[in-house]
Amino acid sequence: MFPLPHRLGPYSFCARRVVAAALLLAAAASPVGAQSSRERPYPVRRATSEIVVDGRVVEEAWADALTLELRYEVRPGENVEPPVRTEMFLTYDDTRLLVAFKCHDPDPSQIRARYTDRDNAWNDDFVGVVLDTFNDERRAYELFVNAYGVQMDAVNDDVAGNYDMAWGAIWDSAGRITDAGYEVEMAIPFNQLRFQDAGGAQTWGIDGVRSYPRLQRHHIGLFPRLRGANSYLSQEEKIEGFDSVAPGRNLEFLPTVTATRTDERPAGADGPFEQALSAGAFGLTARWGITPNVTADMAANPDFSQVEADAVQLDVNNQFALFFPETRPFFLESADYFRLAAAALNPITGFRRMNLVHTRTVADPIGALKTTGKHGRHTYGVFSARDARTNMLVPGSQRSETERFDGRTIGTVGRYRMDYGRNSAVGASLTSREGDAYFNRVIAVDARHRLGDADSVSLTVARSATRYDDAMRTRFAQSAGVLDGGAVEAHYQHTTRNWFAAAGYSDYWLLQYAHTFNAFDLPQGRLFTASVAEPRLVYQINTRTFVRAILQFTDIRRDPSIHRDPVEAQDRRLFTQFLFSYKVNPQTVLYLGYSDNSVGTDRFGLLRADRTFFVKAGYAWLL
Repeated sequence: MFPLPHRLGPYSFCARRVVAAALLLAAAASPVGAQSSRERPYPVRRATSEIVVDGRVVEEAWADALTLELRYEVRPGENVEPPVRTEMFLTYDDTRLLVAFKCHDPDPSQIRARYTDRDNAWNDDFVGVVLDTFNDERRAYELFVNAYGVQMDAVNDDVAGNYDMAWGAIWDSAGRITDAGYEVEMAIPFNQLRFQDAGGAQTWGIDGVRSYPRLQRHHIGLFPRLRGANSYLSQEEKIEGFDSVAPGRNLEFLPTVTATRTDERPAGADGPFEQALSAGAFGLTARWGITPNVTADMAANPDFSQVEADAVQLDVNNQFALFFPETRPFFLESADYFRLAAAALNPITGFRRMNLVHTRTVADPIGALKTTGKHGRHTYGVFSARDARTNMLVPGSQRSETERFDGRTIGTVGRYRMDYGRNSAVGASLTSREGDAYFNRVIAVDARHRLGDADSVSLTVARSATRYDDAMRTRFAQSAGVLDGGAVEAHYQHTTRNWFAAAGYSDYWLLQYAHTFNAFDLPQGRLFTASVAEPRLVYQINTRTFVRAILQFTDIRRDPSIHRDPVEAQDRRLFTQFLFSYKVNPQTVLYLGYSDNSVGTDRFGLLRADRTFFVKAGYAWLL
């Protein structure tokens, strides 16, 4: 979130200018004409009977529901007739949007389906719905399930090119394989969505999606897609209904209890373990949907959630903040509202987007408040967190130094975006971290302008300023006064039905020079080599329960004779974790686990340095 020492964003940039371009040629088939609902939306009627979400599409309400057929294979075929038939059903009651699919299959034995953790069934057969609840063709909720009802969800920001899979809604789903294919049912509470604050009927954008993997993966949709268009949501179909729908009291409480115990023994010693730490903590996160399009969030002592943040990281010669996925509900709520409108990372060109918000730098929040909202073309968000400590990372030519300072800080992020034209936006961001004598501030303006269906340009300009307190300057040998830097990024993209081209320009002017390698050679010899391996084993018992084992082994070898500071010739680390996980939904969870760390050098072999037993329980209480 907050930029660390006089840098932009959650990482350090090297002083450089970059100009790049890319070109892609692709074959395409002929499109098929379509009859659109954009002028006359499909009517969605209220459910005529109670629906039980059990994967059996048999209730009378489904017979009376809006029924649509997914008639287009959009990839690899271009808007051709799909190889299988798919029916989608839509209705609603007082509190839920209800969606069902009947997925016909000539050979159900070929259906790919497995029990797995949520957001992890992308290789399976799956279906889902895309909902543009503001009908502005800029942002949509995407909710998918595989044939067993395993959930996957995300937020698609079509303007900025952001696809946020960290979003986790609380909804119900079920699925089953039949003799004719498979059926699924989905019940999405209105209080998990944001939509127009209107008293009458509403119009939403929609797409239905089926992924059918056989010899190749067929992507099937509700409408034909213009290949080469730079906006997906501008092609969506429309539905109308939901008269007087309201999210109710729309209150959500998430209390958590975390307990840990860590045993340690002196490095290099082979004696017994001694208890080094035993701690417990209570935390609370709350959300209030003030209106259907304005939400307030509060958090008191939200835990760091080390259970989820177990991604392996190599921290040798890293002159930037290590990235761990955010898992805390307070920071996940409407996270896409705080992202830049400029073009996202393109896997073909390699262009990256400047990122100014990295919430993991809020290491030990005492409390936090946030409000986000959307009114017409205007989107805004602001949050502030009181942190019990300040984590710092200062890059260097041979290695980075990290330190934890006891001084409390207040971190604040503000973001405003205005949409204009058909699918363009301009925005401004401010991030700051303020302590007694320390501050770090970044201000940025950004824009993405679509010149048409084929061409788009984006621009981001940012400026940062940092002042260290006495303890930080002494620890890291930094100069007094205010240190500042700036950056500009510009991207251009052109897409057509048969080819793709892009160009980008980046210019960063800062006070550090950064490199990140697994091997670093100097004229005197090899400075270091580093490798990391991570085998992990996961057994998914059912849609809610899994057990997991993780090993992370890091081996670092150095030449001490060419290091300026004394270093070990070899460092080895082994991290082991065993976890039992039970998830009713993204916030109602139970974790039981064990982890330990072993270290070794060229002077002694691997010895277990610590061990931790942990338990975490969280419950989402909806009112």
